[in-house]
Amino acid sequence: LTQPGRGIVYTSSILGNNLPVACGLALAHKLRGTDAVVFALTGDGAMEEGAFYETLVFARSHRLPLVVVVENNDHSLASRIAERRSPIDLGKLAGALDIPCRELAGNELGSYLDAFVQARKQAAGGPVAMEAHVRTFCNHAGATPGWAADPRSLSLGAGLTIEPTSED
Repeated sequence: LTQPGRGIVYTSSILGNNLPVACGLALAHKLRGTDAVVFALTGDGAMEEGAFYETLVFARSHRLPLVVVVENNDHSLASRIAERRSPIDLGKLAGALDIPCRELAGNELGSYLDAFVQARKQAAGGPVAMEAHVRTFCNHAGATPGWAADPRSLSLGAGLTIEPTSED
């Protein structure tokens, strides 16, 4: 899925696959001398992939105009992050690489606009990391039958309402 006329030149559903591509795009913009900044959106599950760390290191080493936005919904497919791996503090990881990092919270994406504008300006001098803590409506493929820890359920009969479980 692309819309080059709107600046969307690549998308991928493969975990972390888009990050090296975003690095390449940012490098191309830098070499061409454009003022473009590349935004790469990925998920919290991608933080455990080597491509994530390698992208941050490469982008920082070459001061690429790149903003990496991590959508942290505390899920990786059908499991919570704590069920899969140790915690990863993006602020500390980015800080270790001298990459500014900003945390955002909430599902009102419109409230992120100022932060995105600021990150775009800041990324002209090198990469910026952002982590958006959001809530998911259900697991990636909908409610998981037989999984007691499923955080949400959808009621299609009630007009697609979203109901938190007692864990919320």
